[in-house]
Amino acid sequence: MTQRKKRSLSNEKKGLWIQCCDENCKKWRFVKEYKDPLSVPEKWFCSENFDKKFASCDIPEEKADDDLVESEYVPGNIVWAKITGYPWWPAIIDNCPVKKTFYELGSSEIPLRYHVTFLEEKENHCQWIKSDKIKPYKEDDGNQPKKAKLLQNSQSVSLCQSLEIAKLALTLDNEKRLKKYSISLRIDDLLKSNNIPKRRKENVKYVSSNIKENNVKKNLEISTDRKENSSQNQNNVKKNLENSTDRKENSSQKQNVKKTLDNTNKKEKSSQKPNVKKTLENTNKKEKSSQKPNSSVIIHPGR
Repeated sequence: MTQRKKRSLSNEKKGLWIQCCDENCKKWRFVKEYKDPLSVPEKWFCSENFDKKFASCDIPEEKADDDLVESEYVPGNIVWAKITGYPWWPAIIDNCPVKKTFYELGSSEIPLRYHVTFLEEKENHCQWIKSDKIKPYKEDDGNQPKKAKLLQNSQSVSLCQSLEIAKLALTLDNEKRLKKYSISLRIDDLLKSNNIPKRRKENVKYVSSNIKENNVKKNLEISTDRKENSSQNQNNVKKNLENSTDRKENSSQKQNVKKTLDNTNKKEKSSQKPNVKKTLENTNKKEKSSQKPNSSVIIHPGR
């Protein structure tokens, strides 16, 4: 029978609920001496209980807590973790800095995912990993994944460094491991002490929430002003187009009026020309008739 362990969701009870491996018993016992599921023997029986009140399979099961989760790990456990596209890597079970928990449940009390911080030399990063992609880490126990072994044999520098960190971490208890490697605890300590490291000028500076809210409000106001301006600009463009069409119509009308005026002037001039000619001819005739000598009888003397 596989060993099953449960822990309470509340931090008041420090210990584990362990199921007896006897097929005829299978009772759950609360053992406060065990806090780490990985430290429990692979096969555990009621007779091994430190509490003599419940150190026999014949003793009835005590009432269990309602808020229990069947977790294989607790914060501080060193494990192997696998991400798609990367080899198996040493990591530590760690609380998520945002959710403040190290597991995610589905429809049952068995976690679907665990939150880990990868053990690395330069920069540590954390991620949620599926439970089937996590294995307990024990040095030289044959549980080391094949891909990690191959990389170790090929002397991959980064993995070798991480393996050395994992070996060092195994010599510490869970609390000391978390103090040294937990990203969540580092963030909490920084927030408590307000000892946030100053960034360089070329990097982005820390911005308070009030400033962010004010900037968001300003951006919203600017966006609304831009929308209003764009609508006004569209209206202005429409008006300009209408004015331009009106101007074109007016100019075409003016041209038509001018043409009609020119045509009337031409007609008037053409009608006036023959009259002027006639008057000129008449005046010329009159002048000629006035210049003719009067018909008179000339008497020569001596005749």
